[in-house]
Amino acid sequence: MTLNKLLILFVVLGLTSTTFAQSGKQEAADKLLENFQYVDAAEAYKELLNKGYNVEENTRKLADTYNAMRDPENAVKYYEIAVEQEGISPEYYFRYAQNLRGVRRYDESVEWLKKYRDAVQNSTVADKILSTDSIPKYKGLDVKNLKLTGFNSKFSDFGAYEKSGLTYFTSSRLDNRETSNDIYGWNKEPFLDIYTTYKSRDNADFLLKDKISPVKGDVNSKLHDGPISITGNGKTMYFTRNNIINNKEGKKDDENTNNLKIYRASKRNGEWLDVIELPFNSDFYSCRAPSISADGSTLYFSSDMPGTLGGTDIFKVKVDGDTFSEPINLGDIVNTDRDESFPLIYNDGRLF
Repeated sequence: MTLNKLLILFVVLGLTSTTFAQSGKQEAADKLLENFQYVDAAEAYKELLNKGYNVEENTRKLADTYNAMRDPENAVKYYEIAVEQEGISPEYYFRYAQNLRGVRRYDESVEWLKKYRDAVQNSTVADKILSTDSIPKYKGLDVKNLKLTGFNSKFSDFGAYEKSGLTYFTSSRLDNRETSNDIYGWNKEPFLDIYTTYKSRDNADFLLKDKISPVKGDVNSKLHDGPISITGNGKTMYFTRNNIINNKEGKKDDENTNNLKIYRASKRNGEWLDVIELPFNSDFYSCRAPSISADGSTLYFSSDMPGTLGGTDIFKVKVDGDTFSEPINLGDIVNTDRDESFPLIYNDGRLF
């Protein structure tokens, strides 16, 4: 074999080896995305892009990863490139438009929503977003001024709920945890737990940062817990949790996902005990974000169970002691072909 042929062979073998290595990294990145490990997936896709491997595909996947992380600043960067790709799905116009709204580039968002609407020919969601006439104007709503509380952390804090002098909230903070070994691959934060704090006697508006503690009882588990809703009499809590009870994980679905379920706990001597799973849950879809009516007779929640109009819809069940009706979809007055979640039933019966 001549020297030139040997050189060509070594080059071909080298390129094949490099391509094989990048192919393996592609599979690993896609697996991270599939398993909702978005922080690691983003880094993996960026590495592949830096190597110039599968640039168009990985640009889309990186944009989708940041979109899943609710990170519009980074998502916009990559959707901006993706939407110029030849033959791109119009769905990317919609995702780009939504993330443009997230960074307050409203005029551009409107233009891309129009492109999405034109491309798919009929889009009720795009029409509703583009038409200000479709947004109802309610008279008599209370006007509230918002300000930060004193107990926010650098981690996720949300779902604040006030009851009987205590403020309950859901957080991934590390404060007062017995263990912090388990990290959620989605955002590289600890799993969510439910905490309580109470107001300062000296300042009724200030919630005490140094008086935060995990909720007492058996509600918090090793996986996600929260948000919550408590009945008007303060005796019963409904809360979201991964499929786990008595510290044992339940069955995962066909995609190896541990779905969310709604549980109930009863208050005894200041602790939330007697945790039970509600009967309409399933191992194969999620039920989450419960909100109980003031009289405790109707429970609202979000789910992706079969029969939804979109990804997740708002449902309700009638509650009579330990008996729950079949879930009722609230229909297209409330639900769309996208995702609805986090319902809140107000004391006067209004649903937000």
